[in-house]
Amino acid sequence: MPRFDLYKTLTYTSDTLRQLAVFNPLTIRKKGTRAKAIFALALVCFFWGTTWIASKEAVRHMPALQMAGIRQFLGGIFYVVFFLYKGAKLPRGRGWIPVIILSFLNFTMSNGLSTWGVQYISAGLGAIMGAIFPLWIVIIGLFSSRQRLPARAIAGLIVGFAGVCIIFYEHLQDFLLPDFRFGIILSLIATWTWAFGTIYTKKQAAKFKTDQLFFS
Repeated sequence: MPRFDLYKTLTYTSDTLRQLAVFNPLTIRKKGTRAKAIFALALVCFFWGTTWIASKEAVRHMPALQMAGIRQFLGGIFYVVFFLYKGAKLPRGRGWIPVIILSFLNFTMSNGLSTWGVQYISAGLGAIMGAIFPLWIVIIGLFSSRQRLPARAIAGLIVGFAGVCIIFYEHLQDFLLPDFRFGIILSLIATWTWAFGTIYTKKQAAKFKTDQLFFS
């Protein structure tokens, strides 16, 4: 191999390794905001993508709602313990109202129904149904918000949904199977409540006041 080609190869390899270094969890705290965002996105893509496969396998061995309840209970315990350790305080009084509403929409309805639905449909079809969720946010936002979503954001959502459909294209025909109708309905309702819960979360975050929601 000529010396110049070897230099180009080594340079390209070095640049590639430098770009992949952003995914090193041991050094992510030292990185900038952009690197942390890419790392967080990678984690979401991995864990979100495997959720449907894991849920499908889990409901083969135990009731769907029981599995979802155990999952959310354990996740909630770890979440609360972590923030209590960090010095955060529990809500008080009316501060519990948005917490209860969000818990009902995002956990009881969204996660519960999507887990129940995957009991009757394939994991691939469940992933496609879950990918509809961002589109509902756009549709709801068109009627409930005065702010227009940028064209690039809409295009990104459409491309992302199309990508999921391409990956799981073998399961698109599952929409036509009568045995899957109940699971599709459950999954569809789950995406609605997920979208409403996300929009509600955004509104609550805008109105958030520490002295009203938490103990001083």
